[in-house]
Amino acid sequence: MDWRDRIEAAMQPRFGIFVRGFSLKDVNDASNWGTCAVGEQGIGYFDPYMKTLGVKFYHAVMMSPLLSRFSIRQASYLLNEIEKYAEELRNESR
Repeated sequence: MDWRDRIEAAMQPRFGIFVRGFSLKDVNDASNWGTCAVGEQGIGYFDPYMKTLGVKFYHAVMMSPLLSRFSIRQASYLLNEIEKYAEELRNESR
């Protein structure tokens, strides 16, 4: 399951107006370089801006039980930014 699928699952309704949110496994995976949204992009080198995006993404995932929809939308936005920046890095390295 990639992060797009996890975000979609987190937005699924639960108990009326509430959403499911990210699972504990999602939070743990977001904190691990190999399974986080940045690691999923296959960027094998350190980039300060990518690191910043990854940390912000982790915080959005971690805060989903408290901030619910806002936090999940923030994670979705950050995933888009991570993907765009990863593509820029790939294009630069060609």
